[in-house]
Amino acid sequence: MGNETQPEQANENGENNGDKSNQPTATKGAPATEAQIQEYFNTSFPVVISNEVFEIREELTKIRRFFHSNPELKFKEINTASNIEAYLKDLGIETKTKVATTGVVGLLRGDHDGPCIMLRADMDALPVQEMKSKENESFISKNNGIMHACGHDAHLAILCGAAKILSSLKHLLHGSVKFVFQPGEEGGAGAKLMMDENVLNEPYVDQVYGLHVWSYDKFGTARIVHGPLMAGCCMFEIHVYGKGGHGAIPHTANDTIVAVSHLAQQLHSIVSRNIEPLKSFVLTIGSIKSGSKSNVIADKAALTGTMRWFHDSDFQVAMQRIRSICVGIENSFNVKIEYKQTTPKFPPVINRNKECVDLVAKSVNQVLPVTPQSGIIQEPDYKTMISEDFGFFLEERPGCFFFLGCGVDGDQQFAHHKPDFQLDERCLAVGAQIFTTMVLERLIKW
Repeated sequence: MGNETQPEQANENGENNGDKSNQPTATKGAPATEAQIQEYFNTSFPVVISNEVFEIREELTKIRRFFHSNPELKFKEINTASNIEAYLKDLGIETKTKVATTGVVGLLRGDHDGPCIMLRADMDALPVQEMKSKENESFISKNNGIMHACGHDAHLAILCGAAKILSSLKHLLHGSVKFVFQPGEEGGAGAKLMMDENVLNEPYVDQVYGLHVWSYDKFGTARIVHGPLMAGCCMFEIHVYGKGGHGAIPHTANDTIVAVSHLAQQLHSIVSRNIEPLKSFVLTIGSIKSGSKSNVIADKAALTGTMRWFHDSDFQVAMQRIRSICVGIENSFNVKIEYKQTTPKFPPVINRNKECVDLVAKSVNQVLPVTPQSGIIQEPDYKTMISEDFGFFLEERPGCFFFLGCGVDGDQQFAHHKPDFQLDERCLAVGAQIFTTMVLERLIKW
């Protein structure tokens, strides 16, 4: 996507800056017929996209595959950012770089005055070793141990596509569009850092919108909820320090393995005994590490975990109980315990503004009309304990975050954050069309 000359091999940050073999070029052609569009999607249900979006369908796939092949971890998205910058500048979009370290912000000013709408895509990949398959062998990650296993590569392609279409329609827009390419969503709270660097101002952003491709739902569907959608989140670690010794004389030691075992059991009692049963809360211990020899009592141990919630009062209850439990374990086993929160505290993703939710629903309905197999899934109370830092934006501005089904055909489900993650690339054109339709509905005066 960029014009710079860069080395092909990944550096120590896992950045691959050189391969241009899959970089996208624009596709042009005669206006597509409805039959051609339906032939491309090959579904039993209608998919309604414009000729302009249909013409760039192959470009969107190339963009997604380029980023998939060249993934970068949070706040190291250097090559990703440089290519996004070049793409936006080629479209004539005002571009600002190095926002929150590696973020990119494009501003498309319409020819007429009006509000500013923000569209966001996250850029970072995950420390996951990708599993090779016949589906991904031509664009598998070239950076060892790094993979776009959550679909952020698709988000990048979708937002690039929307930017391309909307840049050609600026003469119709009564307002402006801010295209935010955000770093560090995966545990880095990049949204908060971009806000700290004034991304919601200059010009003032009136509404914020984002989507996440969702492999748990089939292609052709979407989930839009008025209210809470995704849980708040934080990660933590707890270190236990005791006194080591020989396994044959345990009375001379303060055993950290015994202490951390009791600690893990008691932490897991918080949800069942301290949170109201009708509320949603998760506390998961993901790892416990201690010791190295079978006959040596370990002098230290550590566990790591995560908490998820929808009500901040429940988080406060859990924190109070964690502190109390840690004190109790210290006294019971004569050890010292230190608690550390290892990520910022992500707020829940809550779509509070019904007008914004209705705008997204109206736009999705135009692209994916409701049928028994497609359209908006009618589960108004749907929510997930998975987290997303878009909640930071929604605390400050009206907006809507929604899920776009990208599950592949067949019975197998390819979950996010796993080495075999896959998505149906037909969602790229659909996502670009939904974003474009949303902006046109909001910024064109009919």
